[in-house]
Amino acid sequence: MHNNWTISNAELYAILEALKFINKSNQRNYTIITDSMNALCDIQNIYSCNPIYKDIYQELQHAAKGNKHVVLIWVPSHIGVHGNEVVDRLAHEAATSDQVHLNKIVPSDVKLCLKNVVSCAWQNKWSQCSEKK
Repeated sequence: MHNNWTISNAELYAILEALKFINKSNQRNYTIITDSMNALCDIQNIYSCNPIYKDIYQELQHAAKGNKHVVLIWVPSHIGVHGNEVVDRLAHEAATSDQVHLNKIVPSDVKLCLKNVVSCAWQNKWSQCSEKK
């Protein structure tokens, strides 16, 4: 996971990767379970400029053309869901990995990162000026 990603975009990326897996598989019926209500609501926003949405829509269209039935389900959490330990372990490994598997960074995440860098630089400069007085 990219260090400058929001949690929402990381959740969307996980759904995108699940869809890519589905489109490479031979089964016809799939269920993607997520505890991210934000991700599911965001996917329904057809006017989004987020490039991850575009990729999700393309994968969903590809699945539909391949006669695959994909259902997205929200659950309050993964507690009690079979395989949760594996999912949690993989999520932890991805979150702590130095590898970045995605070349796209969403503009809103870049803006947030830049805002944090500028704010930190301003705070450091302010602190230096305050110390000189």
